Amino acid sequence: MKTRFTYIFLIVAIAFSIMGCKKDGPPPTGINVITPLSGEPGGDITFGGIFNDDYGLTQISIEYLDWSLSKTIDLSDEPLTYTLDFTFQVPTDASAGDHTIIITAYNNSEKMTEFTVVVSVSEPISYDAIYAVGGFMWWWGWDNVNLSYPMTQDENDPNWYEIDIPVWGGDFNTVKFLGQPGWEGDNWGLVSSSDPSMGMINGESSESIYLDDKGKNPAYYRVRFNPYEMTYTAEELIPDIPVQANMYIVGNGYPEYPNLDWNTTEAIPLQGNLDGYGEHIFGIYSLELSSDVSMKFIGQTDGWTPLDVGFEIGGELQTPLTWVKCVAGDGTADVKFKDQAGKYTVVYDHFLKRALIWQE
Repeated sequence: MKTRFTYIFLIVAIAFSIMGCKKDGPPPTGINVITPLSGEPGGDITFGGIFNDDYGLTQISIEYLDWSLSKTIDLSDEPLTYTLDFTFQVPTDASAGDHTIIITAYNNSEKMTEFTVVVSVSEPISYDAIYAVGGFMWWWGWDNVNLSYPMTQDENDPNWYEIDIPVWGGDFNTVKFLGQPGWEGDNWGLVSSSDPSMGMINGESSESIYLDDKGKNPAYYRVRFNPYEMTYTAEELIPDIPVQANMYIVGNGYPEYPNLDWNTTEAIPLQGNLDGYGEHIFGIYSLELSSDVSMKFIGQTDGWTPLDVGFEIGGELQTPLTWVKCVAGDGTADVKFKDQAGKYTVVYDHFLKRALIWQE
């Protein structure tokens, strides 16, 4: 009986001894825990702060189930101090408003402290229009940013915008993207033109994207840009049509061509391979327009066939027309210019079916 009692006493003593060896102390503390944070759907936020414990930290967790955020940082070396620096991408479908994230610090005495971080999410950014600007606009160059080319929104994926452009060597092969026809505001380009792998930035320090002209005159590209993800693609386009021998302007309202008035035999000839910039490019300088003008293109002077080229959007428009889409076919629309008399340059790219019309 005495022996049995001795064993029980020893077991209890060992248990108390083990419990006595376990560290005990206050819960962890935190300083400079950053709150509130501001973010936007699809953007990055960084959680930060300094956590301390007298005996050792074992774990930091960051939780917010609405965003499927469940991050656990195990601290096997049980530091007395830990500096948190964790970046997380706000979900693209995150609702606007305040969201409460819980950061929990644990120590080796099985005590914990919760810290609340409020993340204020702004309304999702949206863009009504995106423009392309660059050296490829050899007709007027960088200085006339107000004439940058509007890009077309992808109907199947509206986050993407695209445009087809020609490029040449000698700095006529650069492109950037704008959120407006001007430099003030969104201005997307590369972090470094010499290292495209560094990605893109939005700001006045952004640098040009260089497209390989491949020694062609010109090389053609379909350029696509996603402003939400700040990424772009460039796919070379190979002309798949025969070279058009001649192109003409037909319509009425041209003082130097009084007999035109929709008479195809009096159509105004365009210069082919305009200034040596490509066999599909036609144009004319200093064409005088009256205060009431109609305009289309044709490929011959003996009638409307086989080539009749109008505009995707016709009717009365204001100049300048910057890289507007043209359409080949019988009955296509003409454009009309009212009360805009003056000398104009007209450029037409037959491969891309695009036109530029501006007052000199």
